[in-house]
Amino acid sequence: MSEKIEAGNALRAFQTVIDNGTKTDEGYELDGLVANTGVDGYTVTLSDGAVTLTLMFHQSFSVDSPNARATENFIKRLDALLDKYQ
Repeated sequence: MSEKIEAGNALRAFQTVIDNGTKTDEGYELDGLVANTGVDGYTVTLSDGAVTLTLMFHQSFSVDSPNARATENFIKRLDALLDKYQ
């Protein structure tokens, strides 16, 4: 994979979705991304339907993705969101 997920950018994207998105049953949705928080308040997720990024305490994270191409597309979507709204 040519790109890597940066926890700081992912957290900024999460907050952008919360601030600018529409509240849904799944969380907040903006530009194809859904942001949600865990019950503990320390775990947040971002998903585009194919990839789910879970950010945990101390900026650790896990990625659930079907393949590298889906992850790259997800990263590009995060970057585009940040470019558009910040």
